[in-house]
Amino acid sequence: MAFQKPKYTSKYRIEAHRWQYCNVSSPASYFITVITADRDHILGRVEDGVMELSPFGKIVKRESESLDPYYKHIYLDEYVTMPDH
Repeated sequence: MAFQKPKYTSKYRIEAHRWQYCNVSSPASYFITVITADRDHILGRVEDGVMELSPFGKIVKRESESLDPYYKHIYLDEYVTMPDH
């Protein structure tokens, strides 16, 4: 039987948008942006100047806050959820 090439080799590969010389293993401050499918505004909305999180926004908040205890090398300084960023 002949060797078969994997079906999706490089077909769905997306190149990183970060600077090619960036070493993310170094201690530093990093910004993470979560973008929703089709950029839908599903994380919440601003009501009277206050961000009201939707159930999806609450999931993002919970998971963001769980990084510190789970990953000992990560320190979550601050984060913000923006409904239409």
